Amino acid sequence: MTEKHENVQPINNRDEKILGLLGLAARAGRLVCGAEKIVDAVRTGSIGGRGNIIIIAADASARTKKNITLAAADGEVRCAEIGADMYTLGHRTGGKGAASAVAVIDRNMASALEKLI
Repeated sequence: MTEKHENVQPINNRDEKILGLLGLAARAGRLVCGAEKIVDAVRTGSIGGRGNIIIIAADASARTKKNITLAAADGEVRCAEIGADMYTLGHRTGGKGAASAVAVIDRNMASALEKLI
């Protein structure tokens, strides 16, 4: 039986491709999930520079978006928001729950995502 979520929005073709690449990054172990982990990783230098990208869910809180974008700016990491909600982002990246943001830590996958964004 599938779960139904009220806030699930239809996903456009671009976001579908982005979610597909994020799923590949997750299976390759090249993804950091969760806003707090991402902010901590950027601040410690684990994530930084042009070889990484942070993707934020459309329904992430304003505070979460602000914390991530400020950390991303300090670490010179590209940051983008997609139309998928947190449940969809978490589910499509191999998680069992919602994910407000994910960071791709693979240069090639980050580059492919930047082309889509």
